[in-house]
Amino acid sequence: MKNHSEGDFQAAFLPTLSVRNGAAAVDFYKKAFSAEVLFCITDPDGGVVAELSINGVRFIVADESPEYENFSPETLGGSTYEWG
Repeated sequence: MKNHSEGDFQAAFLPTLSVRNGAAAVDFYKKAFSAEVLFCITDPDGGVVAELSINGVRFIVADESPEYENFSPETLGGSTYEWG
Protein backbone atom coordinates (compact mmCIF):
# COMPACT_ATOMS: atom_id res chain seq x y z
CA MET A 1 0.00 0.00 0.00
CA LYS A 2 1.39 3.37 -1.02
CA ASN A 3 1.67 6.09 1.62
CA HIS A 4 0.19 9.39 0.53
CA SER A 5 1.56 12.73 1.55
CA GLU A 6 -0.75 15.55 2.63
CA GLY A 7 -2.53 17.05 -0.34
CA ASP A 8 -2.24 13.79 -2.30
CA PHE A 9 -5.25 12.13 -0.66
CA GLN A 10 -8.76 11.89 -2.08
CA ALA A 11 -11.77 10.62 -0.16
CA ALA A 12 -12.97 7.13 -1.02
CA PHE A 13 -16.65 8.04 -0.70
CA LEU A 14 -18.86 10.75 -2.13
CA PRO A 15 -21.90 11.93 -0.12
CA THR A 16 -25.09 12.52 -2.08
CA LEU A 17 -27.79 14.98 -1.03
CA SER A 18 -31.21 14.16 -2.47
CA VAL A 19 -33.42 17.22 -2.86
CA ARG A 20 -36.68 18.26 -4.49
CA ASN A 21 -35.26 21.19 -6.46
CA GLY A 22 -31.70 20.42 -7.50
CA ALA A 23 -31.20 23.63 -9.47
CA ALA A 24 -32.19 25.75 -6.45
CA ALA A 25 -29.96 23.67 -4.18
CA VAL A 26 -26.96 24.18 -6.48
CA ASP A 27 -27.63 27.94 -6.51
CA PHE A 28 -27.90 27.94 -2.71
CA TYR A 29 -24.54 26.18 -2.21
CA LYS A 30 -22.89 28.50 -4.73
CA LYS A 31 -24.18 31.64 -2.99
CA ALA A 32 -23.96 30.50 0.64
CA PHE A 33 -20.64 28.62 0.53
CA SER A 34 -18.97 29.70 -2.72
CA ALA A 35 -19.33 26.14 -3.97
CA GLU A 36 -17.66 25.30 -7.25
CA VAL A 37 -19.74 23.30 -9.73
CA LEU A 38 -17.51 20.49 -11.03
CA PHE A 39 -20.22 19.15 -13.33
CA CYS A 40 -23.96 19.54 -13.71
CA ILE A 41 -26.35 17.46 -15.79
CA THR A 42 -29.91 18.64 -16.35
CA ASP A 43 -32.46 16.29 -17.87
CA PRO A 44 -35.27 17.45 -20.19
CA ASP A 45 -37.70 17.59 -17.24
CA GLY A 46 -35.38 19.92 -15.30
CA GLY A 47 -33.96 17.29 -12.94
CA VAL A 48 -30.40 18.00 -11.84
CA VAL A 49 -27.39 15.92 -10.80
CA ALA A 50 -24.38 18.04 -9.90
CA GLU A 51 -21.03 17.48 -8.27
CA LEU A 52 -19.99 20.42 -6.13
CA SER A 53 -16.87 21.27 -4.18
CA ILE A 54 -16.56 23.50 -1.12
CA ASN A 55 -12.93 24.08 -0.17
CA GLY A 56 -11.99 20.85 -1.93
CA VAL A 57 -14.69 18.74 -0.25
CA ARG A 58 -16.79 17.13 -2.97
CA PHE A 59 -20.41 16.06 -2.81
CA ILE A 60 -23.33 15.35 -5.10
CA VAL A 61 -26.65 17.23 -5.17
CA ALA A 62 -29.39 15.41 -7.05
CA ASP A 63 -33.10 15.74 -7.53
CA GLU A 64 -34.95 12.90 -5.91
CA SER A 65 -35.83 10.01 -8.18
CA PRO A 66 -38.35 7.70 -6.50
CA GLU A 67 -38.04 5.19 -9.36
CA TYR A 68 -34.50 4.53 -8.06
CA GLU A 69 -35.53 4.70 -4.39
CA ASN A 70 -33.75 8.06 -4.07
CA PHE A 71 -35.99 10.28 -1.91
CA SER A 72 -35.65 13.80 -0.54
CA PRO A 73 -36.13 14.62 3.15
CA GLU A 74 -39.41 16.39 2.27
CA THR A 75 -40.83 13.20 0.78
CA LEU A 76 -39.80 11.04 3.74
CA GLY A 77 -40.50 13.61 6.47
CA GLY A 78 -36.95 13.54 7.84
CA SER A 79 -33.32 13.64 6.84
CA THR A 80 -31.75 11.47 4.18
CA TYR A 81 -28.22 10.80 3.03
CA GLU A 82 -26.49 8.39 0.71
CA TRP A 83 -22.84 7.37 0.53
CA GLY A 84 -21.46 6.20 -2.75
